[in-house]
Amino acid sequence: MRKIYFIITNQNHHWQNVLPLIQELQSRGERPVLISFCELRRQRTPLEACREAGIPVICPVPVIPGAKPSTGTVSLGKVGSGKREVLYTLMFYGLILPRLALLFRRGDTVVHFNDFAFPGNYLTPWLRKKGVRQILLQEGIRFPLPQETEDYKYGTRGADLICCWGEDAAQHFRKIAAANTAVSITGSPRYQAIRNRVHEHDTQACIGIFTNSIDDQGFCSNKEKIRLFENLVARLSDGLRVRKVKLLVKPHPREDREQYRKVLEKMDIDWEFGNADIFECIHQVQGGIVFASSVGLELLFLGKKLAQAEMPGFGFVFDYVHEQMALPVHTATPGVEILDYLLGMEKPEAKHYLSKHLNSELDSQVLICDKIQAL
Repeated sequence: MRKIYFIITNQNHHWQNVLPLIQELQSRGERPVLISFCELRRQRTPLEACREAGIPVICPVPVIPGAKPSTGTVSLGKVGSGKREVLYTLMFYGLILPRLALLFRRGDTVVHFNDFAFPGNYLTPWLRKKGVRQILLQEGIRFPLPQETEDYKYGTRGADLICCWGEDAAQHFRKIAAANTAVSITGSPRYQAIRNRVHEHDTQACIGIFTNSIDDQGFCSNKEKIRLFENLVARLSDGLRVRKVKLLVKPHPREDREQYRKVLEKMDIDWEFGNADIFECIHQVQGGIVFASSVGLELLFLGKKLAQAEMPGFGFVFDYVHEQMALPVHTATPGVEILDYLLGMEKPEAKHYLSKHLNSELDSQVLICDKIQAL
């Protein structure tokens, strides 16, 4: 009998996507298994939630006591570095594969989010050779990464099906995917779940900076990332104090909060870190600043103002600025200009923009499960 496996590497948005899918499949008589590599990302597998939902879970990578988020960024060099690739090869064949090799059978189905980053870049071709069917769920907005090549990029590793959020992503994947890979627009269970979500607290005078691991993505070094953040906060600081506006900072789970804390504690401003729920964080702010992140789409989706910080040498990735959905924040844009925009009343009309990037009208939970069972 074939089995269905879900692979996650993120305790937040991956888990929020797969939980409703697993529950839907359970209601259809399936017994999906969760394979979590969250510990590889120095996060925590949602074991208690799995137990409550009756989901079998496998954690191939042990917890590393005391490991900090993004430690690998500093010690292993950039993505593609020889040191990093040697370690990844040893980890996959020495640690991960021995724990999974006997798990999969020809005809099983694996649903995962990334065929480009480790361990997906190793696991995807191995599963394909073994005859395991694969579905790639779109992980985030798509934009070129510095380390991508024509032959090696996200979505090209030979999954049987790629499930996309909207038409824009579908067009992208149809151009680059392998010949035997089908592409389908399914929406996202995570966005479907928050579409009608009700918030009970009022928005306060607050703006957000939503950081992400642009160093891991190859856009800059870790030190350069922190300097970009410090420069941005310094420009905002006077205006935040004068207007009595709080700054909410929401690092990506892979990032080390302490690096940001050291910067923020030098600034005479009212600030706090956001909690784990990104949508609760977005609800707290009038607007937010992103670098290279799907959070920009989420801000617009929830009716918030968006600004995007420029990354030296790469400009503004994705199309937020190009489509006039975000204020372009250059390295010298005055803080008062940023605050005027984020706290202002006028908002861009984002309905058409969102519709091409995110089809939130689909019943994605049912649609994706239909495709899993039909594969």
